Amino acid sequence: LGVMPLFATVEKLIDRCEGAYSRTTLKSYRTDLKAFASWCAEQGEEWLPAKSQTVAAYVDAICPLVTPGTLKRRLSAIGFAHRYSDLPCPVVASSVTLAIRRAERRKPSRPAQAHGMTREILTQLMEGCGEDLLGLRDAALLSVGYDTLCRSAEICAMEVGHVRAGNGETWSILIPRSKADQSGAGRIAWLSPETTRRVSAW
Repeated sequence: LGVMPLFATVEKLIDRCEGAYSRTTLKSYRTDLKAFASWCAEQGEEWLPAKSQTVAAYVDAICPLVTPGTLKRRLSAIGFAHRYSDLPCPVVASSVTLAIRRAERRKPSRPAQAHGMTREILTQLMEGCGEDLLGLRDAALLSVGYDTLCRSAEICAMEVGHVRAGNGETWSILIPRSKADQSGAGRIAWLSPETTRRVSAW
């Protein structure tokens, strides 16, 4: 099997799912599927459809090299590829489940909790923002992120038109989509007077 035809298959699959999944998810799946396809090519195995024994061997092979989170994501990508190619999913087979359990026993880990932005951290970041247009933009985005508790990808999805100016000192902003809101219903978040001033200044 050649590598380029395999990658072409990955790209075709990702293109088919555009709009149904977030760009971040599809970008991760693209990377994970290319890694799996390359490994299968080296082993002389098909990656789509993949045999459950092949997936189990893949888990055993990459377990020492990746984090448990990466392993879980790669298996999710393999399942994704088979599901949207209308093929039986090899990830659910008992041989793969046993390989996952072996991997978990070899590399037990506790997920690291990311530190949240505190008022002190926000103040320090604000001090590094200049008075030019870029500095005003950075200050506004940091402050909006602090008020709304949004992830960076959610902030990137915001537009100026999502801001609603109020009569008082506080404005509101529409958060069009979040990780917990895959249907895109959106939610409204209120901005503090301090954040409102920064957004207005920008």
